[in-house]
Amino acid sequence: MMKVVREFEYRSKSNPDRKPYVTKVYSDGTMSCDCRGWTMKKVDKPRGCTHTKRVVKMLASEGEIVSEAPVVKELPSDFEKLPVMRPNDGTLEHMKNPDTIVQLKCDGTYSFLIKEGDKVTMPGRSFKSDYTANHPEFVRDAMKVPLNTYTLAGELVFVDSNGQDHFLTALAKEETWLELGYTPKYIVFDILQYQGQDVTDRCWAERNTILKSLFRDTQFEGFELIESYDRFEDKQEAWERSNEGIVIKDIHSTITDGRTNKWRKVKKIKAEDFWAIGLTKGTGAREVTFGAMMLANKVGDSYEYITKTSGFTNAQLVHFLDTLIRNDDLPVTGNLPTNMMYLTNPVLVEIKYQRKTRTGSLIMPRFVKERMDIQ
Repeated sequence: MMKVVREFEYRSKSNPDRKPYVTKVYSDGTMSCDCRGWTMKKVDKPRGCTHTKRVVKMLASEGEIVSEAPVVKELPSDFEKLPVMRPNDGTLEHMKNPDTIVQLKCDGTYSFLIKEGDKVTMPGRSFKSDYTANHPEFVRDAMKVPLNTYTLAGELVFVDSNGQDHFLTALAKEETWLELGYTPKYIVFDILQYQGQDVTDRCWAERNTILKSLFRDTQFEGFELIESYDRFEDKQEAWERSNEGIVIKDIHSTITDGRTNKWRKVKKIKAEDFWAIGLTKGTGAREVTFGAMMLANKVGDSYEYITKTSGFTNAQLVHFLDTLIRNDDLPVTGNLPTNMMYLTNPVLVEIKYQRKTRTGSLIMPRFVKERMDIQ
C-alpha cells in the first residue's frame, strides 16, 4: 500500500497569503503537488512543477531518488463502455420496503474509476471524457489499492469547508474551485469489477460488503464511500437533511444498463414566488404562442432578471398571451434574452425548482401557477 512518506510546503510567489502548496513524496518513489504547474499539465506531457523539481534536486543531494507521476493518457475513442444504472423516479413510499437502503443524492458528475495495472482512467457516463487529467489526486488514491484491476462507480463532486457539495463540471479548472474554496471528492457508491472479476451480477448487499472492506483497508485522501441507511428512521432522517434528494436502492439489485425500478430517485423540490416579466417568442410548435416565461426578483422599483421557465398548459398559454404588450420602459436589469416581449404588468407566479446556483439562477424551474391568492 502506498503511503505519504514526506511532505514539503511552498508559498506562492504571486500570492503569498494563499495557503502553501504541498508537495508529497510517496513510498513508491513518486511525487505529487497540488499547484497548477503539476495538476494542469496537458495530456501526454510529463507531470512536474518547480516544487517537485526542487524536491528532486534536494533529495538527490541526500542520496534519495524520486520521480514524477506517470503520464496520464486520454480516453481512447474505442473504449469499452460499462453499464450505467439510471434510477427511475420514485416516492418516499418506496423507502418503506425493508429490502431497500437510502443514499443521499450527490450534486456532481457521474463517473467510473478504472484501474488496470499502473493505468487509471475516469470516464464519464457518456464515455467521451477522461477526468484524470484534471484530477490526478484521484489517480494517486486509486493506486493505493493493492489490487491489479478493479472498477468503481461514483460521483465526482466539489465540497466546501462544511462538507456541502456544490455542482461544478468535472472539467473545471483548479483555479476555479480553489477560488471558491472547494475541494474535489470522489463519492463511491458501487463497484463493477473486483480483483479482475465482474461483480455486476452480484446483489447490491454483496457489492457493498466488498466496498466496505476496500475502504477499511485503504487510507484514501479524496475517495469517500457513500453512507447507506437501512433503518426506516434513518432513511427519513437522511431525506430531511438532504439537499438534492435521495436514491432508494433494492439490496437484491444487480447492475444493469439503463433505466431501472430497482433504484429510485426522489428529488428535493423547492417552491418560491417570482415575478413573471415577459415571454420569449416561440419556435416550432410554439411559434403561434410563446417559448418561455422570464422570471425576475423585485429589487426596489425595478426587476432583476434571473432565468426563464416553461411547463404551461394550452389554457395558460392563451391566458398569458392576452396580457402581452411591448413595454421597453419596464425597469429590468440582467442579461435578458433577445426577441422577447414584456407582460403589460409583471405577474407573481409560483415556481418549483431543484436548487439555486451560486449566482441565484434556478436549476430545473417549472411553472406551477399564477398567485391569484395573494396581493
